[in-house]
Amino acid sequence: MTSDHLTPVQKAVSGFWPGYFDTMGWGFGMSVRTRRTHLGPSVGSYGWPGFYGTAWYNDPDEEMTTIFIMQRAHAGDQRLPTWLDFWTAVYQAIDD
Repeated sequence: MTSDHLTPVQKAVSGFWPGYFDTMGWGFGMSVRTRRTHLGPSVGSYGWPGFYGTAWYNDPDEEMTTIFIMQRAHAGDQRLPTWLDFWTAVYQAIDD
């Protein structure tokens, strides 16, 4: 359920935008992080990036769940600056 179930062929012909599946995959009903690209979710993190910005993620490596709530069309697009700011704030707050 929380591991990537897409094949390379499936990733090559689909996605929300070009390169989407370079760092993401899909489990059963949720996205799964397959590669870490910046300060943010660890590989193996899973959750749901909602279209209107209401999203949740679970990061088992950090023992952390994050919830982001905003009601705005297309706000779930992880390429938006809002998301980079969100992930930066969340992961900088970790005090091991």
